[in-house]
Order: sequence, then structure tokens, then C-alpha cells
Amino acid sequence: MKKVGIIASYKKEDIDIINRVAFEYVSAVESVWWIPYIIPCNVKNIESYIKDMDLFIFPGGADIDPFLYHEENTWSRSIVSSNDAFLLKFLWEIIKSNKKILWICKWMQLINVFFNWTLIQDIENAKQHDQYERQNE
Repeated sequence: MKKVGIIASYKKEDIDIINRVAFEYVSAVESVWWIPYIIPCNVKNIESYIKDMDLFIFPGGADIDPFLYHEENTWSRSIVSSNDAFLLKFLWEIIKSNKKILWICKWMQLINVFFNWTLIQDIENAKQHDQYERQNE
């Protein structure tokens, strides 16, 4: 059976900072008889997680800090710079390991930042993107 590392998203709620993974990711991994492992978004020993997993799922998350792609913030929301730095470090270790990755949403943007490409902070006609009530679709 394959071990699938699912990187949790950083989320600030009231006074707590939580690691968050949607149930659908876990269910999808289990539906193919693989074993899901939720990896907190602030672990210290990244290498041990990478060594133990067969592949990774990188779900979505908050906007990436525009400073990381050499821009001023004109529209990005819910930025967590320290988490973005952690994610870039985790990404580098995964790339070095040559393991398979499923990129979703924020992670497709993060790979652009990693390779020093650019991002558009806001697409005016994409306001409907945050459709939490329909995210299971």
C-alpha cells in the first residue's frame, strides 16, 4: 500500500493557529486503498516525512506573500509569510527526493514562485473562486 502525505493548510482561527485538511482529500486517498498521512504545516523534521511517504498531495491555502515574487501586495489576502517560507523549504526537499506530487491551487502558484516565475495577484473576473459551499464538486 502506498503512503500518501497530505500537507495541511495553515489557518488562523480566533486565538489558535490550526492545521487543516479537507475530509475529501483523505477519502479520495482511501478510496484507492492507499494510506493518508496528514503532515502538519510547521514540522521541523521535513526529511523524515519525505523519506517515509511514497507520494504527496499539496492542497490549496491562503494567498502567497507577493514579497516572495518581488512585488508589493496590491490584492493578496490572508498572507502568512512564515508558512510560505516553510512550504518553499518543504517543496525543495520533495523535488530533491524525486517523489510524485499532486499539485492543487496554491501549490501550482508556489511552484511558479519557487522557479522565480511570476503570478497575477488578482484576476478581476474570478471573484467567484472562493465557493466554499460547493468545494466538494
